[in-house]
Amino acid sequence: AEDPEIESIRAQLASLDEEVRGAGGETGGWTTFEHQVFLRLLRASNMRATDAFYARIRERMPDLPEEKLVDHVRWTSEYDARQVQKRRLLARWRERKAELERKAAEEADELQAEEATLRRQEEERERCLQEERKRKVSEWRHARAAEEQRIAVEQRIAAAEQARLEREQLRSRQQLSREAAEAYRSQKEAERVQAARAEAAANAASKRALSEEDRQRIARRTSDLIRKKMQQAGPEVLAAATPACPLPSLRRVPCASSSSSRGRGGPTLEPPPRRRPASADPRAAAADGSGSS
Repeated sequence: AEDPEIESIRAQLASLDEEVRGAGGETGGWTTFEHQVFLRLLRASNMRATDAFYARIRERMPDLPEEKLVDHVRWTSEYDARQVQKRRLLARWRERKAELERKAAEEADELQAEEATLRRQEEERERCLQEERKRKVSEWRHARAAEEQRIAVEQRIAAAEQARLEREQLRSRQQLSREAAEAYRSQKEAERVQAARAEAAANAASKRALSEEDRQRIARRTSDLIRKKMQQAGPEVLAAATPACPLPSLRRVPCASSSSSRGRGGPTLEPPPRRRPASADPRAAAADGSGSS
C-alpha cells in the first residue's frame, strides 16, 4: 500500500492542476503572445501591478479592456500562489519519497541485518549441530575402537587360554601315553622276567632231570660191566673176590623234585662206590681217590 501522505500530496497536486485548467490553463485564457508580453512587463515591475505597469501594458495592448487586465493580474497572482503551493507540495513529495526511501533502505538494511543475524544464527546452529555430530561420531568411533580392543583382548585371552588348555590336554595325553607305554613296558618286562624265570626254572629242572638220568644210566652200565667181568673170570675168581668186592647193591636216591620222580615212574637207583685194590704208586692212589671223590 502507498504512503498516505504521498497519496494526499498527489491528490492536492491533482486539485491544483484542475484549478489551473478551470481558470484558463497556463495562460489564463489569454493567447500565448499576450500572456508573454504581460509577464515580461510584470517582471519589469518586480511582479507588482503598479501604475507604471498598467501605463506600459496599455501602451502595448491599447485594445485590452481594463477589467480583463485587472482579472488577468488577479489570475496571475492566484496562478503564482498555486505554483508556489505546487512547488511546496512537490518538495514535500520529494522529501516524503526520500524519507520513505530512507526508511525502506533502513528497513532493508534492518531486514538484511536481521537476515544476516538469522543466517549467522542458522550457521552457528548448523556449526553446533555439525560439531555435535562430529563429537558423537568421535565418541562412537572411540567406543567402537574400545569395544574392538576389548573384544581383541578377550579373544587373545581366550586364544591363550585355549592354547594353554590344548597344551595341558596334550601334556595329559602325552603323560597318559608315557604312563601307558611305561605300564606296557613294565608289563612286558614283568612278562619277560616271568618267562625268563620260568625258562630258567624249566632249564634247571631239565638239567637236574638229565643229571639224575645220567647217574642212573652210569650206575646201570657200571653194574652190568662188573657182572660181565666177573662172569668172564670164572667161579674161582668170583669166589675169591666175593669178600673183597661184593656185588653192587642198588639204593634209593631222592629225586630233584616229586614231579620228576612221578614222571619217571619210580625211585632212582644209585650204585655204590667202587673199591679198587691198593696200588703201589701213591700218585695212582691219589688219582683214584680224587676220581672216587
